[in-house]
Amino acid sequence: MKTLKPIALALTGGFFSILLSLQTMAAWPQNAFLGENINQALDRLYQNHDTNDTNDNANVTIIAPEIAENGAVVPVRIKTNLKDVQSVSLLVADNPYPLAANFVGNSPQVSTRLKFRATTTLLAVVQAGGKLHTAQKKVKVTIGGCGGSSDTSTPGMTRSGASLNFTSDEPVKKLSNTIKVKAAVKQGKAKVKLLLSHPMETGLRKSKTGKSIPAHFIKRVVARHNGKVVMTANWGIAVSKNPYLSFDLNGVKKGDAVEIEWSDNRNMTDTKKISL
Repeated sequence: MKTLKPIALALTGGFFSILLSLQTMAAWPQNAFLGENINQALDRLYQNHDTNDTNDNANVTIIAPEIAENGAVVPVRIKTNLKDVQSVSLLVADNPYPLAANFVGNSPQVSTRLKFRATTTLLAVVQAGGKLHTAQKKVKVTIGGCGGSSDTSTPGMTRSGASLNFTSDEPVKKLSNTIKVKAAVKQGKAKVKLLLSHPMETGLRKSKTGKSIPAHFIKRVVARHNGKVVMTANWGIAVSKNPYLSFDLNGVKKGDAVEIEWSDNRNMTDTKKISL
């Protein structure tokens, strides 16, 4: 077993896993989100790793459309039967910046909606038990849901003329009423569903006059159960407008508190707390 840098990913292959040295993912991984290909993004996200040839096709499942009628809103769900899940990452191979999202928590399933520039491969990486287990699926993007070339590109998904400002000197601005949360308890478990109101601008689009539209996107969503962090979603520019997120929460009972907080690259933030 030897260390490879960067990771040699064969997107034409099946499933595989990577033995890694565990790292703390406390900070929003900006360098990984700026990786211009899958190898670079993963190498930055998981800085120390060894390869392992274990075949994981039975352990990680991607649920996504084979044909996406709208590349700006592609529903994606990842589920796994692996134990000791620590994180799930989603990468869209042919996007300008492939890393779309990194979910840190022990939920065996996560669902969201992503932007796909064109027909491409979606890669899911599940960190569990000290290893990275991956699966992949090809998704064809059509023109506005009416068929067309498989090379159709989603507007605003090229690096040319990018206006990527990932940090801001603006004062923190607290918003309200941007978060909708649903969760129902059943046998000590709850499926938490979020819908957030946010433009999720990529920083890669241009206005009708040709001016770059600055990036404006949610960088992080934190979920707390009775005050304890149970899920941290690190997002990049490929999460769709008005983001959706669902995840599983274990060890809950009616009356427990769930708090959701998001923050974006312009220092805007909102929080909502509910009782199960």
